[in-house]
Amino acid sequence: MSIFSKIKALAVVIVLMAESLSPSSSSSSSSPIAEISVDGQKIYTSFLKLRSGEIAYFGFEPIYNTERSKGWRDYCNSTTHHTRPTRGCFPLACHSAELFQQITKTFFTDVSLADEFSTLVKNIPDSKKQAMENALGQCGNVSFMHTGIGDYIVYISKKTILGLYPFPKDEIPDQRLDQYIKAYDHIVMSVSAFGDRLCINKTDKYYEHRGISRNPMSMLRKDYQGVGLLLHAFAGAVSQKRGYTYMTVNPDLNIYMTDLLLNAFDESEMSPGHFLPRAEKAALKGDEHAKRILAKFPNKDKNVHADQCSHTFIVITTEALKRKFVGAYQQRSQ
Repeated sequence: MSIFSKIKALAVVIVLMAESLSPSSSSSSSSPIAEISVDGQKIYTSFLKLRSGEIAYFGFEPIYNTERSKGWRDYCNSTTHHTRPTRGCFPLACHSAELFQQITKTFFTDVSLADEFSTLVKNIPDSKKQAMENALGQCGNVSFMHTGIGDYIVYISKKTILGLYPFPKDEIPDQRLDQYIKAYDHIVMSVSAFGDRLCINKTDKYYEHRGISRNPMSMLRKDYQGVGLLLHAFAGAVSQKRGYTYMTVNPDLNIYMTDLLLNAFDESEMSPGHFLPRAEKAALKGDEHAKRILAKFPNKDKNVHADQCSHTFIVITTEALKRKFVGAYQQRSQ
């Protein structure tokens, strides 16, 4: 990316931030989405100030050549390598003091990163180390679902997005955990998007999200909390702008994300897919949470044309997702 392109991209972001922070900016006139052009490709960006005070920068970039596909695939593969259950450095460091000592001595040459990693692991209460080990072990398992990198990557960064994500020039050796942390430290959370799918009516388009996952260092640091729904919402706002009507997603065993989505939208905005029969079974056993979910969908998900996309996945209108992101953007900008 040329210096001129970077300056132009920075100007776009500055204008976006100025508009959002201006007391005179109105909710109807300002758009929370900025466009940057790189190599003839459109990259969409935005940002939000979180309740914690952290600034989350959102990026939506196309996978338009083998180089970009390889870059994101390398991130996926490295994350999988370092977080795989029973073998990855992240979960193993939480498993026992002996393994923790071995990892900090063997996989780090950067002393400051080794010290931070040590402090983060040591600060996990003993009662929560098993849960953290399990959570870290899932990072690589869900990262892009190992079924292809997708057509687009949507992610949250800790730094202003001025173009394509800057991947390392050289391949990172598997034994260098500190190099992995440095190379991908900007990434907080990411998800793969598979687009250009026509609904049964041959008019509306939908896309699918797969493998939303948090960077394992972000998980250890416990930073940028509560951004999972915002990442889906940002992608929805961009996708509606690009002519898509629906998003589909299958959280499956991710109970937290399933509940988050089911509670965030009503039946005029989403179809709960195969999660509704599950809730019905749970409600019969007296599960109060399942009863509340059923109460939200009395018409058995007919309102958003789930049959146009998939009967089994959660289906959400991009209009509803956009509304969620724009609402958060306007609220945090005041």
